[in-house]
Amino acid sequence: MEGRKIIATKKLIHSLKKLEDHIHTSLLSNPMSQQQQPQFVVPLNTAVGEIPSGQMSYPNFAIPSRTRNNPQLDALYEACESANVDCRHVYIYRNPLEILQSTTVHRRYNKDLSIGVDLYEGILRKTILPQLTTFQEHSLGCVGFFEENNNRNTTWKARMASWWQWDNQDA
Repeated sequence: MEGRKIIATKKLIHSLKKLEDHIHTSLLSNPMSQQQQPQFVVPLNTAVGEIPSGQMSYPNFAIPSRTRNNPQLDALYEACESANVDCRHVYIYRNPLEILQSTTVHRRYNKDLSIGVDLYEGILRKTILPQLTTFQEHSLGCVGFFEENNNRNTTWKARMASWWQWDNQDA
């Protein structure tokens, strides 16, 4: 597991440096952009490559070792620092009852509800809380994906647009 993490981190560092070089080269060819240093936002959870990122969900991917397959913010920020890239994260959460219904009833990842509750509580306590508190200086915030009465809500889109510096047309 540790070896895969090192390989993935090295590949992420390489990709981040390559992206930064590409953006820098593009800026040099545009005289208007040379007057100001624009920031570029690249959502990593939608990246596709040799090592797919999934949705960077807790847990991530429906595989046999699923309970141990979570995003590793320490590896992400180590790679960002090595690539000299400023990285941030947003924690998007769902209602716990919706998660349990989705994972236990609909997709049947858990044999029964008590196993689902134990898994969810364990991931919150042992993985998510320590990662979010350890890397709180990199956090842009936490937002509920389905915020009000189980309806898709546009409030989270406005927050994300502000945090990631999207214009209103992108939200």
